Amino acid sequence: MYNKIFTKILDSSVWLEPSATRIVWITFLAAMDEEGFVQFASIRNVAHRANVSIDEAKSALDSLEAPDHDSGDPDNDGRRVEKVDGGWVVLNSEKYRSLATREHQKALNRERVRRHRSKSDCNAPVMGANESVTPSEAEAEAKADNLEAGDAEVSAPTRKKAKSKPKLTNDEWLAEIAAKPVYAHIDVQREHDKMVVWCEGKRLKPTRQRFVNWLNRIDPPLENNARKSEFSDAF
Repeated sequence: MYNKIFTKILDSSVWLEPSATRIVWITFLAAMDEEGFVQFASIRNVAHRANVSIDEAKSALDSLEAPDHDSGDPDNDGRRVEKVDGGWVVLNSEKYRSLATREHQKALNRERVRRHRSKSDCNAPVMGANESVTPSEAEAEAKADNLEAGDAEVSAPTRKKAKSKPKLTNDEWLAEIAAKPVYAHIDVQREHDKMVVWCEGKRLKPTRQRFVNWLNRIDPPLENNARKSEFSDAF
């Protein structure tokens, strides 16, 4: 059996009693069951469990069974225990149980508040350099960045397609790019094939945006058809 003992016992009138009386009282509080019953067959059993002498146990029980006008609890005239068949009953055990229940409920409420605050802190905005971004917003931005970098059907940056315009196939799009004067000197299909091979080696998606970047890095052809050195991993 587990029973709580509260700090207020230090301010009760029983704490002004001799040491043996205090020990017997605490022994009763620790040994009582849900109904407040303490199953000690005799004063000798009380003395044995409280580790006091028989005379000290008898004196303590006389004090605890007697009225106490200095007690802070007016119920039962301040008497704390009563002799019954098979032992004693702690008279105010129901009050002790109610107090213990309230304290336990307070502890549970404090734990609920702590967990709620901890969860709220996890969902608090993440502060950036110039603004605050919640974790969900940061995740959405990261997904948008991934889609922009890895979408195989990204349109050319030269213009924004109208929503009603049908999506061009890859061959149609390459033909449209090859028809632009700015790429007239470039074999667009050949460069596209080269870019695809390069992406495979880098484990990158050969997106349309990446191909436009590829084309824009090619110098106009010189007499010796010289080209710049291998492109960096920046795209």
